[in-house]
Amino acid sequence: MKPRHLIVFCVLVILCIVTFFIFEIGHIQIFTDDTMNWMFGVTIFKLACIFLLVFILWRNFSKRTFDIRNGSAKGLIWSLPCLILVLVSFPYSALISGEASITRTDLIPMFIVFILASALFEELLFRGFIISYIEKQLAFRSYQNIKIVLISAIIFALFRFTNLINGADILLVLFEVGYTFLLGCMYGTLYIKTKNIWICFLFHAIFDFGTKFVNYLGVGNPWDIVYWLLIAICGVGCAIYIVLTLLKMDNRNYMGKEKGQ
Repeated sequence: MKPRHLIVFCVLVILCIVTFFIFEIGHIQIFTDDTMNWMFGVTIFKLACIFLLVFILWRNFSKRTFDIRNGSAKGLIWSLPCLILVLVSFPYSALISGEASITRTDLIPMFIVFILASALFEELLFRGFIISYIEKQLAFRSYQNIKIVLISAIIFALFRFTNLINGADILLVLFEVGYTFLLGCMYGTLYIKTKNIWICFLFHAIFDFGTKFVNYLGVGNPWDIVYWLLIAICGVGCAIYIVLTLLKMDNRNYMGKEKGQ
């Protein structure tokens, strides 16, 4: 790095460390409301990490990572089945039936910022950085896209074990690891197919908003039988769609290499 880049990098790393100790370890009290205070602290820490990730991606990979025009209309059309899965994550039937309800409307603005910061942080890290790093450093002779998606999804899923630090139940964490791996496969394929980090961010934010809306801002059970049926049907369909897409892309790449030889 050039000296000025090294200085910026060190400042951003220190900022991440300081915000981590203040808000994640120290649990400093900014707001009297515990939920508001927790979301604010997590948001500040992840914003600091976002600045660091943006700098690393901008400096070491491609500035085109942040170009909202990346991809094509064909790639966006391809993403529609993934969008359907994301949209059914909302607990529509539970809210309509009254089995779940929203009680903390005052927290909605903070919740939206919290979701956006969390989704952007994870997409920049697990898709923008990790997938770009794998593509740059590792050369796979066959099934390149499948292997890249699987590796990034495994790392994404293992990251959920950090919830144990906050006292989460081990069985709940294992469940989160499982479905996070599947989501990681979807987001990874979406990124490889479209090359647009903002599409991944948007889908990730919508999914997190739907799945966490009631848990953070309301009461009741948002996951009724209708919810699970929709998730199961759309999830299986989306999984098959993703596998077929990756196989098609890898077969096309393999045929291209064969012709090149």
